[in-house]
This record gives sequence, C-alpha cells and structure tokens, in this order.
Amino acid sequence: MKSQIVVVSLANSDRFIRLTPEKLIQRLVNRQQHLLALRVSEYLRLPTDRIYIHWACMKVRMSADNEDTICRMVVAKLTGKRGISFEEIARTAYDEGRGRLATEV
Repeated sequence: MKSQIVVVSLANSDRFIRLTPEKLIQRLVNRQQHLLALRVSEYLRLPTDRIYIHWACMKVRMSADNEDTICRMVVAKLTGKRGISFEEIARTAYDEGRGRLATEV
C-alpha cells in the first residue's frame, strides 16, 4: 500500500510542483482535512483563519449535537485565534435553520 502511494505521488509530482501552497491548503480544506491543512499552513507560515472558519461552518452544518454544545466547541476552538470573524459562522448557522446558534456565536 505504501509503495502504491509513493508511485502515485511521483507520477503526479509535476502537477503538484505547479500547485501553489495556497491552492494545496484549499484542496485539503475542501476534502475536510482541516488538521493537515492547519499543520501545513503553520509550517509554511500561511494564514490559518480561513481553515478555522471552514471547520466551524462544517461543524455547524454537519454536527448532530445540540446548539449549546456546538457553540461551546466552536468558541473554545476559535477564541484567541487571529483574523477570525464569527460573522460567516453565524450566517451559516442561520442558513441551516439554527437561529439561536447564530445569535450565540
């Protein structure tokens, strides 16, 4: 299995050389690989705010937890992070029919 991954990676390496770090991060985020995207961004010293916001919006959309639990989770994760706007997260909550969560966030 490992050798297959390496072969596939080498076969596609020219494509990835042309891929900018920002596009790589966006691809990881689109695949919901938030932790990996954060680690790569931190290593490359790229902004992480969009990754955190995407994670929070996905948590609002996909979580089956109650609104209080989601709110606590999101606020705990994002408190103290630079460049985080809760507006997009609140808008996502409102669009998902979670009005109370939208006002709490």
